[in-house]
Amino acid sequence: MADFTIRNDIGAAVFAILSGLSALFFTAWIFLPDEDTVAKQEFPISPVPATEAEVSELKAKLSAAQKDLEAESVRRAELALQLSQSREAAVAYESEKAELIGTKERLLESRQALQGRVQALTARLSEASATGGAGLKKEVARLKKQIESERKACNDAKASLNAEIEKLQAGMDQALYGDQLKPAGDFPALDLPYLVNDPIKLNRKVRPVFIQLRGMKESGDLKKVYEKISKDGKATALHKVPFESGSAEVTAAETKKLAELLKGSPKGAKLLVVGYASTDGDAKSNYELSSKRASSVATKLASIEGVEKQSVQAVYFGQTTRFSEAEMAPNRIVEVWRVK
Repeated sequence: MADFTIRNDIGAAVFAILSGLSALFFTAWIFLPDEDTVAKQEFPISPVPATEAEVSELKAKLSAAQKDLEAESVRRAELALQLSQSREAAVAYESEKAELIGTKERLLESRQALQGRVQALTARLSEASATGGAGLKKEVARLKKQIESERKACNDAKASLNAEIEKLQAGMDQALYGDQLKPAGDFPALDLPYLVNDPIKLNRKVRPVFIQLRGMKESGDLKKVYEKISKDGKATALHKVPFESGSAEVTAAETKKLAELLKGSPKGAKLLVVGYASTDGDAKSNYELSSKRASSVATKLASIEGVEKQSVQAVYFGQTTRFSEAEMAPNRIVEVWRVK
C-alpha cells in the first residue's frame, strides 16, 4: 500500500511538469515572433557626432581637391591646344618648305641651262676670233654680259630661297621641339668664338643632333641614343677631347689628332662641338667652363687646313654625369660631331 502511494505521487509530479512545459511552449508559439521577423527588424544605431573642427577640415580638404582637379583640367586643355597648334604649324611649314625646294630645283635647272649657253657662246667666240668675226665677238660679249647678269640673279634667288627654307625649317623645329631649342636661361650667355647661345640659330643639318643630345636623360642609355643619332649615316661622333679639371686648354696632341680625323671630310660637312664639365664645383662655374671648352675646340677646328670656318658651331651643356656617375674625369670632355 505504501509503495503504491509513492509511485502515484511520482506520476502526479511528472504529469504536472509535462503539463507546465506544454503550456509554456504553446504560449511561446502564440506570442513570440518568428526568426524571419526578428532578422528583418532594424535596430537603429546612433552615429557619433563629428566635431565642428573635423567638419571644417573635411570641407577644406574637399575644396582643395576640387581646385586641384580644376587646375589639372585646365592644364590638360592647354597642352591639348598646344599639341594641336604644333601639329598644324608643322604641316604648314612642311608644305611651304616643299614648295620652296621645288622652286629652288627649277632655278638650279635654269642655272645649268644658262651655263650651257655660256659654254656654247664661248666656243663660238673662240671660233670667231680665229676667223676674225668682229661682229660676232661683239654679239657674244653682249650675250655673255647678259648671261652673267642672269647668273647673278639666279645665285641671289638661290641664296634667298635657302634663307627662306632655313627660316621655315627653324620655325617647324621650334613648333615640334620647343623645349629642346630654348636658350639656356640659368646663367648669362657668354660671347665666345663660334659659340651658339640660341640653339634655333644652329645650322639645320646639326640641329637634329643637338635636339637629341639635349633631350637625353642623364641616366639614359648613351649607346642607344648615339646609335639612333648615327642611324642614317649622316652624323658621326668623331672624337672626344679630354680636359684637366678646371681647364679649357686644348693640348697640341689633341689638336694634331683632330687634324688627322678631319682629313678627307666630305665637302659641305658641318661640325658640331659640344662642351661638358664634371659636377665638382658649382653649377655656374661648370656652365662657363663647358662653354669655354667648346669654344676652344671649335677655334682649333676652324684653324685646321681644309675646314671652312662657317661649318663650325659650338654649344655647351654644363655639368653632367652622362659619361660616368662613378668618376669625374670622363665628364670633362668636348664632343666633336660631323654631319654630312
